[in-house]
Parts: sequence; structure tokens; C-alpha cells
Amino acid sequence: MGIYYKFRKHLILLFLYYIIFSCDTGDNEPACNMPTEEKPKRIPQTWSINIINTDGNDEIKLYEEQDRWMAYPQFTPNGSQIIYYCGRTIGIMDSDGDNRTVLTREGSKPHLSPDGTKIVYIRDGYIWIMNVDGDNVTQLTSESPLGDNPVFTPDGLKILYIMSRNIWMMDIDGSHKMKLTENLGDLQYFDISSDGLRIAYSAGVNNVWDIYLLDLGENKAINLTNDNKWYGYPHFSQVGSFIAYVCNSWSDNIYSQIYITDINGNNKYILYEDWFFGDLIVSPDGTKIAFNNGAGLNIIDIDSSNLTYLTDLGHCDWRAMNFSPDGRNIVYITKGEL
Repeated sequence: MGIYYKFRKHLILLFLYYIIFSCDTGDNEPACNMPTEEKPKRIPQTWSINIINTDGNDEIKLYEEQDRWMAYPQFTPNGSQIIYYCGRTIGIMDSDGDNRTVLTREGSKPHLSPDGTKIVYIRDGYIWIMNVDGDNVTQLTSESPLGDNPVFTPDGLKILYIMSRNIWMMDIDGSHKMKLTENLGDLQYFDISSDGLRIAYSAGVNNVWDIYLLDLGENKAINLTNDNKWYGYPHFSQVGSFIAYVCNSWSDNIYSQIYITDINGNNKYILYEDWFFGDLIVSPDGTKIAFNNGAGLNIIDIDSSNLTYLTDLGHCDWRAMNFSPDGRNIVYITKGEL
């Protein structure tokens, strides 16, 4: 028995030596036909900034990058240029895609002032401001926790931003910081009325989010929804007197809706239903709403409810599209496989 076990041991050792020396050529290349596990190939993504007429014609790709997240396109007040974010870079280009210029390589979430002279943005979690040509860069916040999603007020004198799940406001030089909300859940989406007197925002916990309307004069917020669903993407009409927002009612397993309500949260009705909605935007004249339903970019007339399909759209994030100042064009972000 002892001889048998010794013999078997030697056979096992010889087999191991054969495997090692026959499959290793010294340059890490397999010399035998042992099976190797193939790693799944990562499919690269191409991101692009595009522009299209609101009638669906003249779609133009302005700029594209591979595997670099794009967002926050916004026209300058005269419509001649577009600012944008692309992979920690904030840039500006002509509205036809020419003369593309990098303003900073250390920023995200840019927002242009109403007069088109300044950009507020996020850098390393803090809020910064610079001129539209990239000069005069100034840090506005240094507090912890960090700030997020800064936007100018309509008069351009103050900046709204999110910090600690609440909306804050400060002067454009970083002074006079003031908390505006007392929110107990998460808060992400908000918009301010054109007169600067009201803020609509979406806040909640898990899949239950509501739309709140904050009166800055009375410093009081009211809940406009409060029915155990997910509401988001509130937007004011800048010339009318309504608020548009989205309800993605997963609990119903039926439809999602675009709602319209007046400036006081009354006279609510459903404008349109679909299987899903991303962000929406209201045209400058307040007559149309453009939205992403997960399959494409659409535009709907508010009075007639006439719907026009514009183009495929592969990106549903907040602030991924914007109207031109004259309302004739939409700049938008797409994402897809190369």
C-alpha cells in the first residue's frame, strides 16, 4: 500500500509539472489550449450636444465626445452661444457649434446669469462664479456640507443652491447666506418664478416625493400634491401663471403624467399621459412644453394638447435640454452606443 501511494504521489507531481511548464512560455502567453474566460467587452458611449427646430426640422449635431458625460446646455440671452458641461469641463460655443472654448476644466453644473455675463458652477463640491469668458474666478462657499445645483435668481443679484437637503440663497459675492426651507427628506429639483417671489421644488423619501410651493415673501411652503406618488421636475411658465411638473406613478403601474397647476397650486389638471417622463421644459412664451418620455424628445401645445415627436433622445437627466430665447429651437443632450 505504501508503494502504491508513493507512486500515485509521483504521478500527481509529474502532471502538475507538465501543466505549469507546458502552459507558461515565459512571456505570459498561453502555449496550451486550456480554456480562458473572456471578459465582456465594454461598449463605449458617445455623448453629443444637438440642436433642433421646434417643428422637428434642421436637427444638427453640434459637438460630441466619447465616454464623457454631458449636461446643462443653455443659450446665452441673445441666443448666439451655448454654454455646456462635459466631463468636468465647462465650455462655450457658438450656437452652430463653431468656436468651441473651454472656460474651466474643474467645474460642473453651470448656470448662466440672466444678463449672460457670469456663470455659477460647482467645483470640488463648492460653489464658484466666473465671468462668461472664464476670467475673474471666485469661490463663493467653503462650508461643509457641500453645495449643489446653483442657479441665479431672475434679477441676477442672488444665487439659489441646495445644501443639506434644503434650498439656500446668497448674494452673488457669497455673502448673506440664508436657508429657505426646512426639509426632512431629500431635495433635488427646483425652479424659481420669473418675478422671483416663488420657488417650486420636489422633495421626499424613497419613491414618495411631492411638489412644494414656497412663497418667499411669507416664507411659507405648501404641498401641492401629497398623494403618495413620485413628483418631480417642477417648472414655472416664465410669462404665464402656471407650474408644470411630472408624476411618475410607479405604484399605479399604468401611466405617468404631466400636470399643470396655477401659480397658487389650484386648478390642477393632467396635460398628457405616457409610460415615463424625464425632465420637461416650458417654452419662453408659455405655450408649449418639451419633454423626454425615455424614447424621444417631444413637444406638446398646452392649449390644444397637440403632440409633435421631434427626435430620438437617449438621456433623461435634469437640465439636459433648453429652449432658445426666441423659442424656435431646443438644445439637448443625447447618449448612445458607438
